[in-house]
Amino acid sequence: MLTLPDEMTFVDLYTAEGLARLDAAFLKDLHAKAPALAEALLAARAHPESISKLEESTLILAVAPFLEAFLISLFGIEKEAEALTQNHRDLMPLFDVRRLFVQRQAMKTYGKEASTFDGAALWRDLSPHFPRKTEDAEL
Repeated sequence: MLTLPDEMTFVDLYTAEGLARLDAAFLKDLHAKAPALAEALLAARAHPESISKLEESTLILAVAPFLEAFLISLFGIEKEAEALTQNHRDLMPLFDVRRLFVQRQAMKTYGKEASTFDGAALWRDLSPHFPRKTEDAEL
């Protein structure tokens, strides 16, 4: 069940005012859990031109787990989120083996030459040959 903070309703998610209240609730939650991070986010919002792209990316990555937890709680999907997390944990050994295999094969074949490759161009050329992301294709 959807449990919105501060007596908000589902309809509030479709209004600018409602989203502003939801944002305020998130900031309050973030400030309670990570005050320095909340202050950094507020400072970046107040003066976006004052931070570099790298700092912006770092801030987004730092805030993301808190936003994820807030949204999971907001929409009451704790069980579903935990099931997805557990599925990811279960598949981690497979992903690790695949990554290590590819890395070893690349080093055997290309060695130091691999550092000169244009990754974006390789992805553009090779991605049409990869299967669509489905559970079967991934496994």
